[in-house]
Amino acid sequence: MDDFRITQNMVNPEFSSDYVNVFDYRYAEGRHYYNATRRRAEELVATKNKQQFIDMLPDAVSCIVVVDLPGREPRLLLTHEFRYPAGRPLLSVPAGLLDKEDLKDKNPIIAAAKREIREETGITICPDDNITIVNPLMFSSPGLTDESNAIVYAHVHLDDASVISNEGTEESERIGDYVLVTSQKACEYINKGCDEHGYYYSVYTWIALNFFINESKKYGIFDLKHETSFVPMPETDKDSDMRSIVNKILDTNDIDYHFQPIVSAKNGEIVGYEALMRMPEKYGVTPITLLKYATQENRLDDVERLTLFNVMKKMTEMKEELGDRKVFVNSIPGHYLSTEEFDCLAEQYNGFFDRVVIEVTEETDMEETTLDRLGSRCKEYGFQVAVDDFGTGYSNVANLLKFLPNYVKIDRLLISDLQIDPRKQHFVNTIIQFAHDNGFQALAEGVETSEELDAAIRMGVDLIQGYFTARPEPKLLTELPQHLLAQISRSNLDMVSNNTRQKVYCVNNETNLSLINLSLQKYNILLIPDGDYTLIGNPEFVSAVSIRIKENAKCHLTIRNVSIGDVDTTPCIDLGRGSSLVLNIEGKNIFTGNGIRVPAGANLTLEGGGNLLIKPTFTNAYGIGNDYHSAFGRIISKMAGVLEIDISGENCICVGGKSSISDRAIDLRSGTFKSVCAASNCVCIGSYQDKPSIYISNTDISIEVRIDKGAMIGSMCGEQDTHISNTALNIVGAGNQVTGIGSTERTEGEISISECSVHVMLKGWNIAAIGATEGNLAIDCRHCRLLLTLEGNIATGMGCRDSNASVLIDNAAIDMSLYSANCILFGCKPGTFRESMNTLDIKRDGMTVDRDHWFETKSEDSEQDGIV
Repeated sequence: MDDFRITQNMVNPEFSSDYVNVFDYRYAEGRHYYNATRRRAEELVATKNKQQFIDMLPDAVSCIVVVDLPGREPRLLLTHEFRYPAGRPLLSVPAGLLDKEDLKDKNPIIAAAKREIREETGITICPDDNITIVNPLMFSSPGLTDESNAIVYAHVHLDDASVISNEGTEESERIGDYVLVTSQKACEYINKGCDEHGYYYSVYTWIALNFFINESKKYGIFDLKHETSFVPMPETDKDSDMRSIVNKILDTNDIDYHFQPIVSAKNGEIVGYEALMRMPEKYGVTPITLLKYATQENRLDDVERLTLFNVMKKMTEMKEELGDRKVFVNSIPGHYLSTEEFDCLAEQYNGFFDRVVIEVTEETDMEETTLDRLGSRCKEYGFQVAVDDFGTGYSNVANLLKFLPNYVKIDRLLISDLQIDPRKQHFVNTIIQFAHDNGFQALAEGVETSEELDAAIRMGVDLIQGYFTARPEPKLLTELPQHLLAQISRSNLDMVSNNTRQKVYCVNNETNLSLINLSLQKYNILLIPDGDYTLIGNPEFVSAVSIRIKENAKCHLTIRNVSIGDVDTTPCIDLGRGSSLVLNIEGKNIFTGNGIRVPAGANLTLEGGGNLLIKPTFTNAYGIGNDYHSAFGRIISKMAGVLEIDISGENCICVGGKSSISDRAIDLRSGTFKSVCAASNCVCIGSYQDKPSIYISNTDISIEVRIDKGAMIGSMCGEQDTHISNTALNIVGAGNQVTGIGSTERTEGEISISECSVHVMLKGWNIAAIGATEGNLAIDCRHCRLLLTLEGNIATGMGCRDSNASVLIDNAAIDMSLYSANCILFGCKPGTFRESMNTLDIKRDGMTVDRDHWFETKSEDSEQDGIV
């Protein structure tokens, strides 16, 4: 068997297309082995000899990227990437094909890895970073395909995580949010087979998770309660020396502390300090290094005990300078003092406990007994609790409620470049609002620039901590410099004059609310609970008050002559999770912010005889639903008046969002809907991904677009589930790749149209009236009047470009005119076409086409060959 190999004469081609070839390896009489590949016959790996196989390069590279951030344990960087053929997001590693430029490098695999990491994550591999090849040639499905990946490990060091982005990705790549995974979380993903959102992962992500867990053991940060069969990396002499040094530091308690001021965001007064561990320079040991080797030596209990006793001792020594200010002390999860040790601490320093704030990391997985012990000690001795690093990893409201803290420290990752990142602003807004609603103080940590300071104050934080205001020092700083005090004062004055600080009006017993009065009192958020309310405005008075519906609330809100704008990227109306809102429209209403957000699990019903105009102009704008990378809930319109959405930006949604699992997710039942869109990518009614359930009836719809790519009604790159009845539909537009009803890419599912008048007139490069590029799409058209006019380089009237659709036309009148160098009238196989037409006029380039040529693809080449 060692000498056996497949030769070229054993290979027989079975199937060939632009995307995949199938070969049968007939390696013995009556023996068959099938291989699906993008390679041509002369390139097959199976036919290579031993040396050729050893010398060959992989087709692609998959990267295990581990990120080091200051003060944090190393974390694995993963993404939620929309992958084919799964048709949904998967937990993925940065990966991509080797390209021609990579092959010019002396090490093509490393060159490709550096490029892919830079393009997909924004991280540039520096000389100080570690990047190595783990496996140069891995076949994920040996025998079934001959395509391979190299596995590359990159350990990178970042000052902060703000550089992470997917701006360098190609258009075909659909990468969502990033996840920085701890070793503990990696184990949970391995055990469950998916993450906490239900996102599954490929074999390459499985490899990355396992490799990262093994590396975590090497660095001594692995949680032993998740012990697995992985073997730790061999110890080096440096590790042995460093463990001895750390043991000596702990044995002799040779630890000091520096104190970083925490200041009031209102007046700059220093209200407290964070105690930060420092070791003498002679050891060359940082706090992270000490914790790493203390973990290996099972001495974290010693670190916790020494920290509390040392800091309390420092507080007694500096009691005059300290005064009534608080001292924040970091606590190590799972290593709290025993009852005897705590009693000893209390006996010596009980008089200072009311000035101590214990910082508990937000990722701590506390047991109920531990929580009870922490709570009882807080109550008995008067110290307070802060949740540290909130906004990363495991962030959720349940954790804040679990800890019941006095302070929530918003992680540096969210504060970095807060002034220019709308997504961070929205998240920070939510954290601050929740903190204030529940009696916590919000602290922005890691403020390092003047702009971040201004932004944090504008957002309404209570406290500031960071290098910009003051660095950690061995002695207590008791007052900020005058120039910093002046800047904080100016930021607060600007905040008041511009009405940009969060000021929330919580509706209580009122049923009638004046939008003008709320604006004059400088409220900018109206928080609405369960109940029936009326909000009255004036269309000539634009208010910066955004409306928020509480989570799980069920309410009926009437808006009358309301005009809302100047609300940054915050939605004009934002439905909380699990909420249901009936929005009654009266009079003339105008929203010039980011429309109405309906997140997954929420329900919105529009009704009333008034009119509503929504004009979002942000980069990733939406009218009603959610943005292009977020799921939306259920949207119902029973309006008798006019709903108009005039939208522009880069990735735009008029009604819908990324995806929805709701039954009849979009249900337009009456009234008039108008849409004008100017965008790079757009969906007017439907979704970007997955199958939206769309029902439209008894509605007059007018859509006008000037876009690069988009589907007017349907799903951009998901399945179709669209049903239109008793509707007058008019779609007019131009673009590069545009579809009237259906998809711009491969699709499946159903489009049904009945009792409708449909007019589609499109101009562009690759356009379709009703259908998609390719796929098994079923189109059912009954009792309709269709007027379809297309002009472009590639045009499809009804069906799919690859002729795999099925089309049923019953009792319809069709007037179809296609002007194109490359077109097909009905993109389906003749056997899947059924029709009963009252009248028809089918034209190609102004010439009537008889039925025998409806299903042929006409191109300039085919005309020259006489095939039309």
